[in-house]
Amino acid sequence: MRVWLLIWLMVAGPVAAQSLTIATTGTFPPYLFEDGDRPSGFDIDLMDEICAIHRFDCAYVIYPLREGLEAVANGHADIALGGIGATVEREVYGSFTCPYRTSGSSSTPIFARDPDTDLSAARIAVMADTQSHAALVAEGYDAVPFVDLESAIRSVLEGDTDAYHGNTNSLPLVPGAADQLTIVGHIEDETGGGVAFLVSRSNPRLLAILNDSLGMLARDGQLQDIADIWFGEGGFAPPDDMSVTCGAMLARR
Repeated sequence: MRVWLLIWLMVAGPVAAQSLTIATTGTFPPYLFEDGDRPSGFDIDLMDEICAIHRFDCAYVIYPLREGLEAVANGHADIALGGIGATVEREVYGSFTCPYRTSGSSSTPIFARDPDTDLSAARIAVMADTQSHAALVAEGYDAVPFVDLESAIRSVLEGDTDAYHGNTNSLPLVPGAADQLTIVGHIEDETGGGVAFLVSRSNPRLLAILNDSLGMLARDGQLQDIADIWFGEGGFAPPDDMSVTCGAMLARR
């Protein structure tokens, strides 16, 4: 399966021994889980594959979302990942790779303990600086930001907030949450330019390598294989042609 990858590496030239610092940006299932000694999830498996192909020495450093983006901007990290939406606003932090998940919108639920919760008057917990946070604010809801998903979910269970806005996949992060919370509404969360890795602007060569690697993994089917592990078969289909997603991103700049 990797014969053509090895040929490409021989042609492109060696990139061995390059060390990369990769900022994770908060547990965001199934893209990223920051449990245990080492993060896991779709983005981690995908980046591990790229690091193995190029023999990069990759080290993951755990950050909250905004701090992870800032780490790339200020040179403390080479890459940030974790299901990051490639929005225009976030381009101030660095350059996005070709999106490995295309743009659009998704209907994300709002959960509450009381099924009769009046969302117009509710204090709604959400992970800070996410697109879910931005969507709540745009719709005029009383958004209460938390540094991570677990804290946001616990705030509802403990009565500090009235509801929680986030993916169903995040509820198992807090034991008992799936049994105690029920869906009381939905909000359309825009995915902007898709989901991608954020790369330091000071390293355009790394950006090119990542884009080439994502394109090869998509064509080879390995990107789909990794997606099936974390999202289930049919959970989402990565683009077959990364040049299309890159073209859409470049067109908006």
